Amino acid sequence: MKKNINNTIHSKVAIVSFVIFLFFGFFGTSLPFQEHVTETGDFGTSNIINQIVYSFLFLFSCFALFPKIPELYFLIKKEKFLSFFLIWCLISITWSDFSFVSFKRWFRIFSVALICISFLLHVRSDYNIIKYIKLILYPYVILSLFVVLFIPGASDPMFDTWRGFASTKNHLGQMSLISILLCFIILNVKCSHKEKIFTYFILMISLILLVGSTSTTSILALLVFLFLSSLLFVDSIFKPLGVGNSFTVVIISGFLLIFISIMFADPQLISVIPNAFGKDMTFTGRIDLWDYMFREINKHLLFGAGYQSFWVMENIDLIILYEEFVWLPLQSHNGYIDIINEVGLIGFFLFVLMLVFYFINLIKLKETYLWHLLIIVILIINFQESNLFRPGIFAGTIFIFSYLTLYAKLIRPE
Repeated sequence: MKKNINNTIHSKVAIVSFVIFLFFGFFGTSLPFQEHVTETGDFGTSNIINQIVYSFLFLFSCFALFPKIPELYFLIKKEKFLSFFLIWCLISITWSDFSFVSFKRWFRIFSVALICISFLLHVRSDYNIIKYIKLILYPYVILSLFVVLFIPGASDPMFDTWRGFASTKNHLGQMSLISILLCFIILNVKCSHKEKIFTYFILMISLILLVGSTSTTSILALLVFLFLSSLLFVDSIFKPLGVGNSFTVVIISGFLLIFISIMFADPQLISVIPNAFGKDMTFTGRIDLWDYMFREINKHLLFGAGYQSFWVMENIDLIILYEEFVWLPLQSHNGYIDIINEVGLIGFFLFVLMLVFYFINLIKLKETYLWHLLIIVILIINFQESNLFRPGIFAGTIFIFSYLTLYAKLIRPE
């Protein structure tokens, strides 16, 4: 009896910690509706709320994991590569020029993984996982629509478009896209007719927020995702005839052939795509920034500059970058470039292995599993926005959670 009571206490701590974690993940820990920063001196170096919240959630998660040590061992043994990647990030801090800042940021990402593991080892079914996510997801979506309609500060001061509780329109776009996919997962998990109707309502609001944010990256990510989903659906229709995969190959090859033909015949036609979204061929300066970042990467190609050590206001290399890019980027707007810059080719190789074995294990799974949809979309977004393993970016947080859901499911028979 005492053992059951202790397990119940540990389980409740894990659940409460996760719900609090989700609340701050969706709504953020900084005050909303702030003005756009135009001077480097205005960037905050730390957030006391982050330090307090994540320190307590880390301790609570450690407490909740205490009776789950055998399952934790099996999960790490099964998963491996996220663990290897985080260990390499920790090692890279030793050659970071800003070791203390790097460690604080690493600790926050490590805490995210620990909070997610603690929750997933206590809450087994997708139905219960979704139940707790809905506690924060539904109020967030409804309140976001309310603030963008009635609070002037909920508009992005740079672009005069919606940003809601997020810091920029692009972050609102990412949050809206994640909400859409979460609604899709909810609709495919057993729920009542009334719950489905309300989820469709939340889905529609999320779509409105996505369009209102005018985030080109998130809208394109949704379109690419829908295109790939359509191909998979057609594959399933033609599969009994033995031509499903061939159909997908033909379609993708056709698009590539058209693209290459246009590039050789009239490269200017390619500009029609970014122009349709109000962008130029540099994707609002991103390509120039990527070229600059590749030159930075060449300085420390193998090992990287150290985890989260480049985008630090005191970094002389960043100050030099801001002399050329006066719009003061806080990321390279390509997550893969940032990973290589910070943890080098070794870290990037571990990240690739993490993805490869994730999808290998996903293919082997013999039951319904939809969390990979979030993985795919976030990987698409990461070509234009740096969101993986960066503190404070919810897309990166939900990536880690979605990744771990697969391995929590795989170890259950063990």
